[in-house]
Parts: sequence; C-alpha cells; structure tokens
Amino acid sequence: MAAALHLGRLDPNRLPSGRELQSLPYFDRRPRGMEGWILFLGRDEYRNEIYVVGKRSMGETFDNLIVDLIRALDLPREEVLLLDTAPLVNWPLAVGGFLSRRMGITSIGRPLVIWGLRRIFARLAAFVRENRPLWQADR
Repeated sequence: MAAALHLGRLDPNRLPSGRELQSLPYFDRRPRGMEGWILFLGRDEYRNEIYVVGKRSMGETFDNLIVDLIRALDLPREEVLLLDTAPLVNWPLAVGGFLSRRMGITSIGRPLVIWGLRRIFARLAAFVRENRPLWQADR
C-alpha cells in the first residue's frame, strides 16, 4: 500500500475502500512460493523504479542481502532506497496474511488484511510523505 500511495494509485487524504485495495497490483494474489520475489510496480514522477518485496521475518538479514547484491552488481548505493514498512504491520495484517497466503483461507484472511490496512492507512500515508524528500533529492 505504501508503494501505491507513492505512485499515486491511492489518495493519501482519503481512506480507500476494500474494493480499491483489492484492485491494487499483487494485492493478496501472489502465488505461494513467491514470497521474497522483487516485484516491479512502476515508475514514479521522478522516474524512479518502484519495487516491492515481502521479506517475512528476515529483518536485517534481507536488508544486508540487498546491500550486498547492490555492491556485487556495482550499482551506486545512493541510487537504491530501501524503506521498511514492517514496523507498521498490525495483528490483523499478520494474521490475515497468514490465513490468506499461507493457509489459503482467503474468506477470512483477506477481510482481516483489508481491515488491518485500513487501520494503518494514515500511518502509511505519513510514512510515504515523511520519506518523500529521500527520493526527491537532486531531481
């Protein structure tokens, strides 16, 4: 949802409906086994490529892996911005995601995910707004 806010697919000043959330690319539709895949969502107004990835419980290990990959590919580190929304995840998101994606019980999991996302929407919108200067730099 943070990427959708950044890309202008959601209005940060209006709580999205469940239907709007479900219409977002990849929303609760990744096949099992795609956890950890880096998914391209589009380019922002500054021509930055925006990707998302679910890192599950990997924490800093995942961040270190990405930084090492950047180094191995000889990319300028300052051109890659990693933003972690995991601290914003609430219990409905965690439980709903587990039920929906891991257990395949979308009839219970998906509504929980939607409820959880709507509860943290203002915090996610603030997160995107607060981090905007990081990707606007030198543009």
